[in-house]
Parts: sequence; structure tokens; C-alpha cells
Amino acid sequence: MNGGVVWRTFIPVHAETCLDIGCGKGELSAMAAQKAQRVIAVDLAEQMIEKAKVLHSNPNIEYICSNVLDLDVADNSLDAIVTSAAAHHLPYEWLLNFPKDKLKKGSRLIILDLVKANTLSDHLLRGFAFLPNIFMNLIKNGRLQKR
Repeated sequence: MNGGVVWRTFIPVHAETCLDIGCGKGELSAMAAQKAQRVIAVDLAEQMIEKAKVLHSNPNIEYICSNVLDLDVADNSLDAIVTSAAAHHLPYEWLLNFPKDKLKKGSRLIILDLVKANTLSDHLLRGFAFLPNIFMNLIKNGRLQKR
């Protein structure tokens, strides 16, 4: 099962509005747009928003260049909040309270984020991921590292 299928399965059926925090190039936004009627894709970097608009110009995705902390979102208005590799940049208290206020009852908060390796098992897991990561970079990007 590929990552896109995994993400889409967590977005509620009949989702009206999904918020993608730190949308980057819009890959996750495009996946969410396959299931949600509307996706609000937010990123701080104007260059990322412009790239996302080119790569994933779906009519049901609204790209916004802004700090999500400043975004005006009505309470109980979201069916899903998704974020990939951005949650660690947000204030912890905000990350707990914002979804509580903005998500509709029965909605989903979906977070994929980075973790700091602290334990021996964390380091072992990171070590096991080293070769597959190199292999996937070669396949996906045609080189060892992303630019």
C-alpha cells in the first residue's frame, strides 16, 4: 500500500473541508483533495505555495501563503487537519488546542512528523531506514540526496 492510499484512508468519508498545515509542494493537499470537497493548504514559504500551485492545481485546493497561527478558521468547521513534517515547528499548546476548537465532532487530526532519536531502539530503527532511504531517493529523485 502506498503512502497516498494510507493518507486518504484516514480522511473521513464525505469530508467537506480539510486543512493541510505546512503544505510544501502540495503533495498531501492533492491526496486530501481526492476525498475532501475543499482543501485549505497553508505554508509560510511563498516559493512552496507557488510550486504547489503549479504541481497540484486542483480546483478544490485553496493555497494560502501564511503562518497557520494567524489563519482565521471558524470553530467546528474542519473535517480533517493533516500535517507532514511541520508539527514540530508549532507551539505545543497551540497544536493541542487548535484542533480541539476547529475540528467538527468525529473529525480527524492526522500528524506525521519528525522525531529525535533518544533511545537505542530509536537509533537502531534509524539505522535500518538508512539504506531504504538511499534507495528511495535514487528511485524518486535520480540522485542520492534531494536538493
